Amino acid sequence: AALAEDRIWVDSMPTSRLAHLVIGLVATVPRAFVFPPPLPHSAVQSLGRGVLLSNDDALQRIGGLASSGRVVADWSQVSSRTRRRAATIEEAPAENNDVSGTDAVAAAKTALREAAKAANRGFDAPPGANAKAREALDAVVALAPLAESGGIAGNWNLLWTDAPDILGLGGSPFTRLGRIGQIIDDAAGTIVNVIEYGPAAWAPEKFQADCVEQRIILDYTASGDEYDVSIRGVGLRPLRVLALEFDRRFDAVGAFGLPFGRFTVLFNDGDLRIVRTAQGYYAVNERV
Repeated sequence: AALAEDRIWVDSMPTSRLAHLVIGLVATVPRAFVFPPPLPHSAVQSLGRGVLLSNDDALQRIGGLASSGRVVADWSQVSSRTRRRAATIEEAPAENNDVSGTDAVAAAKTALREAAKAANRGFDAPPGANAKAREALDAVVALAPLAESGGIAGNWNLLWTDAPDILGLGGSPFTRLGRIGQIIDDAAGTIVNVIEYGPAAWAPEKFQADCVEQRIILDYTASGDEYDVSIRGVGLRPLRVLALEFDRRFDAVGAFGLPFGRFTVLFNDGDLRIVRTAQGYYAVNERV
């Protein structure tokens, strides 16, 4: 690394070579900063190839190593201006700007949940809300390599989508749209898309908890993160009707499935799942 006016260029090379390198600080440091033991990987892993550092950044890295005994520095040959700046850096409390991968994923997921809520799942969203939800989605997908992988089995609720076949559901003058979700049985290889409807807002209060579940029954096969889906049947499941608990299921399932579509899992940590359909639409689901 060589000092040239106010910048130090740290060139990328194997740690073992850096460990034994005599760093000539041109003009201001005739003698060397010598690294007898190997320089720890943590000190150089964030530098990358050919990273240009300001004096403050470089002095902080070198000064920190010197104070820990890993760097032997002949400060008598360093200019007084450089010594003063290094002393200031050494006396100042170190800031910890490192964010773990887990924290980064959690923060991105929180931002996505908030954006999805502001966009009303994608239905009649305020101007710009769906665009912000999509940006938040992309941020989570970018962190997928840092997240632990989770299975798709379980009960999921839709948080946000831009798929027109879902956004076209809506309600009617007599109904309001409730939960949209999926019940996935990994062992059986089935996905049941569920859409719940309740009474419109004008219905008497005692009927407001009524709920009927529309069901679309699918089979799926998986190859890595790719899922092929076939439709097997449809059904209805009245959960509560006219203020009376009902909860009966009426499913009509055929012997064979018909091709229904394909989706790719872009992110799934077992808590939040993001998929992209073959048509290029997105859906965010949260485990119940």
